[in-house]
Amino acid sequence: MRRAPAGRKTGSRVPTAADTLGCACPRRLPPAAGTPHPSLPGEFGSRGGRLRVEGVPAVIVTPKVVRQKLMQAAVLAKIDREHLRIDTDRVRERLRVTRAHVSSAPSLTEMLDRWEQIVDGNDIDAARAVAALGGETGNEMRNLSPLGVLLTEKERLQVLDELREHWPHRGDSP
Repeated sequence: MRRAPAGRKTGSRVPTAADTLGCACPRRLPPAAGTPHPSLPGEFGSRGGRLRVEGVPAVIVTPKVVRQKLMQAAVLAKIDREHLRIDTDRVRERLRVTRAHVSSAPSLTEMLDRWEQIVDGNDIDAARAVAALGGETGNEMRNLSPLGVLLTEKERLQVLDELREHWPHRGDSP
C-alpha cells in the first residue's frame, strides 16, 4: 500500500495493483540499476534483471513484463471490487481488434482463442490464472489480454505512475 498522491484523498491509504498480485509479481521493483531485488536473487539492470540458477534458463524481468502484470492485477482488482463481467461488448471488440492486428502464427491464434473462451465463459478464475502464469506464454497471454478496456484512463495512468515510482529509469519507458 502507498499513500495517496497530492490532490487525492489525503490521509488515506490506497491499495496498489502490486498489492493484489501476491506471488505473481514482486511487490517492490528494483530501485536502481544493478541493485539486487529483495525477493529475487540476482543482479537487475535498468532494462530488467536475470535470475541465474544452475541448469535453469534465466528469468528476465523487464518494465514491460511488470507493467503487464500490474495492469492485469488492476483489472482483476476492479472486477472483484465492482463485480464486473468480462463477457461484454467492449471486451469482445478489443479481442476482435487484437486478432485483426496480430500475425496468424498458430501460437498467437491459440492464445487469442483461449482469451475468447475465457471472455465468452465470463471465466474470472481463468483470467486470474493467466495473470499468474509464468514464462513467455504468460507474458504473451497478458500482452494479448482484452481486459484492459475495463480500466478507465485514470486507473490506467495510476498503474503506470505506480510502475514509474518503483522503476524510475528514464530510458525505460513502460
